[in-house]
Amino acid sequence: MVQKEFGLDSFIIRQALEGDWASVCALNLHDEQFTSPMDRFRLGSLAQWACFYKLTVVDEVVAGFIIAMNDDAPYENHNFAWFKQRYSNFIYVDRIVISRTHRKLNLATALYSSLIDFATIQGKSRLVCEYNLSPWNEASARFHLRMGFREVGSRSAETGTKTVSMQLKDL
Repeated sequence: MVQKEFGLDSFIIRQALEGDWASVCALNLHDEQFTSPMDRFRLGSLAQWACFYKLTVVDEVVAGFIIAMNDDAPYENHNFAWFKQRYSNFIYVDRIVISRTHRKLNLATALYSSLIDFATIQGKSRLVCEYNLSPWNEASARFHLRMGFREVGSRSAETGTKTVSMQLKDL
């Protein structure tokens, strides 16, 4: 567990526990247009496949989470498969969500920094993820650019409802 101070708020980063799942699903629901649907059953599967599933907690409230998988995870996802066809030795960020009331506190940066430390220790050479081009997720685009990611492609979702920018960060 990592405890950090930022401004007037202190927060911790810790491993997610099954008791946190209702909070995680509620956070995801608020940003579902930019992530994808996730109920407790789906979260259970993601948690099982994840190599990195952490939370930020502010004043005992789950303020955000990140779920990431190694490149050899048995994860059936079109975006993950796109990266597997093109790259090796990566960690895939399936989703990162910060509550609307806790944004601008650098919680996403803290989660990514923790993930980068983990990936480096694991000997991974890159992080990969995607963010929405349609519907446009400007905040995610700015954040990932600031974190050193670059676009390596784009793809449309099978449903035709989303187009995503495929992002890579060399470590």
